[in-house]
Amino acid sequence: MPLDPLLLLLGYSVAIGLASFLGGQLSALGVVSHNQRQMVTAFVAGCVIGIALFHLLPHSVEHLSESDHGEHSIVEAMTWVAIGVLAMIVVLRTFDFQSQDASSDSLHQLSESPKTFQSFVGLFIGLSIHSITEGIALGASVRAGHIHPGMLPGLGVFFAIFMHKPLDAYSVLVLLRNYRNDPRLALWINIGFALICPVTAAATYMFTGLLTDFYESQAIGYVLAFACGSFLCIALSELLPEIQFHRHHRWLLVVLVFLGMVVAYGLFLIEEHFLHAIFEDPH
Repeated sequence: MPLDPLLLLLGYSVAIGLASFLGGQLSALGVVSHNQRQMVTAFVAGCVIGIALFHLLPHSVEHLSESDHGEHSIVEAMTWVAIGVLAMIVVLRTFDFQSQDASSDSLHQLSESPKTFQSFVGLFIGLSIHSITEGIALGASVRAGHIHPGMLPGLGVFFAIFMHKPLDAYSVLVLLRNYRNDPRLALWINIGFALICPVTAAATYMFTGLLTDFYESQAIGYVLAFACGSFLCIALSELLPEIQFHRHHRWLLVVLVFLGMVVAYGLFLIEEHFLHAIFEDPH
């Protein structure tokens, strides 16, 4: 029997919030090396790319095709994918948050930089906007479970956010601690950052539920396509510099990207096929 989407969203939100909070708390230890961050980033980027292509885009086209867009649904979806890419390019250009090195190897250099505060503000605002985009994608994905009931709607989107959030929180808190080593301030910033995605997901879920069936399906289609574009842009902006400038590890990073995409496709199979076969096949 399919799970209630609202309870499922609550479970997703709690898990994402805790993952983000723990990632931020880890910054106090300063134990993550640059090479470790490289490898985790490559794997997570592969997951995010796979989620965008195997989950967000197909579901967007599906919902738009049901809201009287018909054969134009693919064009509509790709238009919003392009808007998502362009929006994230503007955010990246404005706040420059994808290039921050928050590994323990760079702590000393950051602490001596006169631009540490500006770096922290830019990183926090940029990643907060990204968190809002992730929350909108999660809320819309789970809300789609009301239109197309499934066993675990939004599973792939949840996994991508769950894997990515600790990295984001770690980066934010490392820069904050290098600007001002105030444990209480760091705790409140960490809690606030951890809540952005869950709160946005809940708001998206509730707002789309206020729409009629036609506009709800249309809104979900647009939101998922926009999220697809933003996910692709963020993942590639983090991944490509790592592969380009770290040639001694580039093939390892490529393999990790591939493994991340394989995991994303595996989640697609689980979400779309295996669970339905297990719970719906009378034999």
